[in-house]
Amino acid sequence: MKNTAQIAILVVILIGISLRSNALRTVSFEEALSKKLITYTGTKNFGQKTFLLDITNRTHDSLCIQLEVGRIFLPDDPLQPQVVTRGRDIFVSARERRSFGVNTVCGNASLLAPDQGYQEFGRSIMAHPELVTILDQLVSMRLDTRAPIQQLVWMYMNNHGIERLHSGSLNDYEYSVLLDVMKDVRGSLFDPGYRVLYREPSENEELRFTGEPVRLTGLFNLEMPEPGDVTVVLVDSNNKVVRMVRYLAGLPEGAVPLQVDMDVKGISAGEYQIKGFRQNGEHVGTFDITM
Repeated sequence: MKNTAQIAILVVILIGISLRSNALRTVSFEEALSKKLITYTGTKNFGQKTFLLDITNRTHDSLCIQLEVGRIFLPDDPLQPQVVTRGRDIFVSARERRSFGVNTVCGNASLLAPDQGYQEFGRSIMAHPELVTILDQLVSMRLDTRAPIQQLVWMYMNNHGIERLHSGSLNDYEYSVLLDVMKDVRGSLFDPGYRVLYREPSENEELRFTGEPVRLTGLFNLEMPEPGDVTVVLVDSNNKVVRMVRYLAGLPEGAVPLQVDMDVKGISAGEYQIKGFRQNGEHVGTFDITM
């Protein structure tokens, strides 16, 4: 009887050890890295999931790893970092190695994209807290797959202006929601009232931002002291006319909206102004433009 009791106690102890060793621990990716619970390899991919994450669980517990939106995987070479645009929970059993696809975008507009299969992403950090919050809210509203996420990331990673933030696949209401989210998170948001569309990179340009403006759109107000005609032009920093915008005949007195949608191919990036003037040379509107 004594031996039977000892065996029973031993079985209970072993079961307890087994249950503890198979416990599910929930940790952030940051905590898993800092406590050396995991090792990882990141691989650039040009498929639907742009980044493949291979994780090895070094513990005796099953892990639920919360991969944070806004996490940046930094390449060892001067290439584009990869910024996670949609977080996810990653489940890895004890001592298991698994691969997962992750949504990412380029984290530096001026660098070349890593080649397909590139794996030297040796470091990982978090993006600016404001960017993380904005991305997280877009995910919660299911707008992250259609919003202009790449331009949004470049606003924080490359200091691009909001004039480069086009609506992407969002409708007017959804785009206004995006701007409201940005305003709430940042505390304020100066919108210059215009947008500049840039040429998409070719395959040979390795996904770098081209910096070549192709279209300018915007809504401005002319202030008419009396009814009359107005010529609207685009001028450079030397006040030289580089392109005719519109000729408007018979405008009424007061504030008159000026809708601009013009081709700017061939115009170099730089500082410009849209100017409206009457036949007598009087200016009725001057608007600063950065392209």
